[in-house]
Amino acid sequence: MAQLHTWCGLLAAWLLFAVFLTGTLSYFKESISLWMQPELPSVAANAEWENRRLADYWQHYLAEHASSARSWQITFPNERMSVSTAVWFGEDGREQVVLDPTTLALVTPRETRGGDFFYRFHFQLHHLPAVYGRWLIGIATMMMFVAIISGVITHKKILRDFFAFRPKKGARSWLDAHNAFSVLTLPFQLMITYTGLITLMSLYMPWGVERAFPDADERRQAISELHAFPLSDSATGQPAALHALGELVSDAERYWQKPVQSVRVSHPGDAGARVVVWQSAHEALSAHRPQRIYEASLGALLAETQSQRVDEQAHGVMVGLHAGRFADWGMRWIYFALGAAGCGMVATGLLLWTSKRKYKKGSVVGIWCVERLNIATLAGMPIAVLVFLASNRLLPVALSGRAQWEIHIFFAAWLLALLHAVLRRSASQAWREQLTLTVILLLCLPLLNVLTPSYSVLDDLAASNWQRVSVDLMCLVGALIIGWQMRRAAKKALSRVQPIQVAS
Repeated sequence: MAQLHTWCGLLAAWLLFAVFLTGTLSYFKESISLWMQPELPSVAANAEWENRRLADYWQHYLAEHASSARSWQITFPNERMSVSTAVWFGEDGREQVVLDPTTLALVTPRETRGGDFFYRFHFQLHHLPAVYGRWLIGIATMMMFVAIISGVITHKKILRDFFAFRPKKGARSWLDAHNAFSVLTLPFQLMITYTGLITLMSLYMPWGVERAFPDADERRQAISELHAFPLSDSATGQPAALHALGELVSDAERYWQKPVQSVRVSHPGDAGARVVVWQSAHEALSAHRPQRIYEASLGALLAETQSQRVDEQAHGVMVGLHAGRFADWGMRWIYFALGAAGCGMVATGLLLWTSKRKYKKGSVVGIWCVERLNIATLAGMPIAVLVFLASNRLLPVALSGRAQWEIHIFFAAWLLALLHAVLRRSASQAWREQLTLTVILLLCLPLLNVLTPSYSVLDDLAASNWQRVSVDLMCLVGALIIGWQMRRAAKKALSRVQPIQVAS
């Protein structure tokens, strides 16, 4: 079990740290997106809007500009996102329009993937086909699940050791820190790992569904029911007027006594068109949101879908627990803190491995490689994230393919961090330099935001909008914490102390 814990944890640790870091940031992906698009209006504490009015506006707009699209997707604002959006696929591919809900004025924000980049990266990576990326993440997640269970079995004194911390003791100190991060957040780490596997279980284990539903159409229908996503009917080719969307939105909100989050119209202008109205996902634990499906031309209710079977309910709750979309602001900060502790668990495990083996007889090349990968991951990955955010302010707003350039810069910064760690002769010096750069970037980001001509931090403070401001505040807090610990982390993480015998 000790060997299983060590090697499952080590071989997947670098990828897992990147997944944990970007996944933790994803709990505030809307706030990050607002920070990266200062042209968008702020979410004021007393902001009010009427979804029926917005639905009617979008129906008129889309009928004029996207009448030939095969589907419309309308998203309404909420306490996390201040704008309403409409998406459709036209002749030029995917198109999106953003609307200020209070003034009904179209907004043109700068092109960026925003916080959605971190969300997508944490479960499917980037620059890889999505299926391959998800498989790699799934394998790493399973290895972490095995490492957690074997770690509990291996550390039979884990609860007693949790209350002991012995600083300045080399490997013993890293073991104590690893135990503290692991035991304190053990329920969360088990939950987030297992539910992460469940989220994509139809990809990782498709054989049960394939055997139960040999026909491809039946299989698609079964997967659609599992994920609570209705399939669109085919177009008939006969034109028909679209019923008022505002009335359908109002009908759904009266029935649910809760706000509507989004509306999808399939084959608009066709007699076979359907309108699917989704309930907001920000209050319910299950990720499977109730839906009401209407016949688009007459507005008649065709069906109401809501998870009834036990398997659907269980799957929806597990996905909801993993994504945390139900959480209010307090619970999202708890999720964020527990995710950060998961990063600390992975990081201290890597540092423990190198600290125990650095001065023992063994493979010098192997230890050198692990050390450099540690630097490039534990320090280089945060640098890449901060450079990604800084590029949002430094790149020209009108630059073609701007969103992709931000992502290219992210990976370029990560690659440069790896090259720096490899080329630097002293690992301690590499740690110190990369951590120093991290602090500098954390201090510079709020300054760049203040200097943005299209954004005023004073307006956000006056409107009690803390979403954008919180990003700047977290940068300052991070700079203080890392700056305070930098010399200690740089000198003691790889300090030359004689390692003592500790359990693996």
